[in-house]
This record gives sequence, structure tokens and C-alpha cells, in this order.
Amino acid sequence: MVQTVPHGLKDQIMNREPGSVFVSSDFAGIGSPVVVTRGLWNLARQGLIRRLGPGLYDRPRRHRLIGSVAPSPDAVADALGRKAGSRIQTTGAGAANMLGLCSQVPARLVYLTDGPSRSISIGKQPIRLFHADLHEMLGAGQTSGLVLLALRHLGSDNVDAAVVNRLRVVLSDSDKLQLRTYATSVPGWMADAITRIDARTVEGGAEV
Repeated sequence: MVQTVPHGLKDQIMNREPGSVFVSSDFAGIGSPVVVTRGLWNLARQGLIRRLGPGLYDRPRRHRLIGSVAPSPDAVADALGRKAGSRIQTTGAGAANMLGLCSQVPARLVYLTDGPSRSISIGKQPIRLFHADLHEMLGAGQTSGLVLLALRHLGSDNVDAAVVNRLRVVLSDSDKLQLRTYATSVPGWMADAITRIDARTVEGGAEV
């Protein structure tokens, strides 16, 4: 028996992990935008999913003591990017923290995008997307893109041997290969840092 669109929609959502964030375009293969939107609205009314904002929903994670838990800001940002048909990238400070180049966690949840700037509040937590220049979106979605952002954030004076050696250790060979493709699209000091990261020896002369 062929499932109806609403049932197919419910099945797809229930097969997603709790905490998943989605937009109507994620279910384009199920039916028309109007039918999918109506289906999401009805599932939210039933309490099976939660409406976070216009066209933005999640399957809530639940804690036995506090009930529904807010979704990951990264998941929300990614979903907003899919909704707008744009790419999402963390900030330079966020990239440096993710790569272990600094211990300070950025206080505000800010993301870069090649789409329009916008803000959304999930509970009391604002999530902001800022339209970025093209150079800030190089390698978006890739580890190499995080490296480029982190290098720009640190600046030429702070990309020392410790930074280079850290990146050499945490990056895979494929990450380094991808990073090399951007060497001609970045300032000279960043291209030099890429060459140092890709070198065979740890700075100071010891073999990796």
C-alpha cells in the first residue's frame, strides 16, 4: 500500500535523530511545498516536532528532568542555510577554538554566510548570521575553510611555530591537499603559513 504524503513525512522525521533541525525543502521529494508545509504544521500541533521559527522545525531532544532541550546552534545555522540556499561558516574565533588554537569559546553564537544576514532566537539564545565577503567563505563546509578563517583571525604576527605544528598534527593529508588549493587565493603571509603547515618536519627540525 502506498503511503500518503503526511505519513511519509512523519516516517522520515521519526527516523531522524532527536535534536535534528529541518526545513520544508528537506522533504521536497515527498510532495508539493504546500503539502509538506501543512504536514509539518500538523505534526507540530500534535507535539511530535517543535516549530522554532517560520519554516524551521526540530525533533526535540528530551531530558528526563528538564524536558525538551534546545537544539544545537550549529544544527539551526545549517538548517537556516539550507532554507536560504546559502553556505554557512563559523567565525574566525570559532574556527580557532574548534582547531584547538585557542581555549576561549566565543561568547556570541555568530555564523558567516554568503546569503542574507538574519537573526533568530531559540529560547533566550540569539543566533546571528552575517553576510560575509567571498574570501571569508573560502572552503566553507571543509576543514580547510576552518583553517583559513583561524589564520585570518590570529593574524600574521600570531601564526607561530606552535600554531603551525598544531595544524600539521590535526589536519589529515586530504585536508592539507585541499588547503594547498587556496594558497593562490589568500594573502602572501597565509600562503606561507600553508606551505609551513604542509612541510614534512615540525618547526624546529624534528621529523613528524
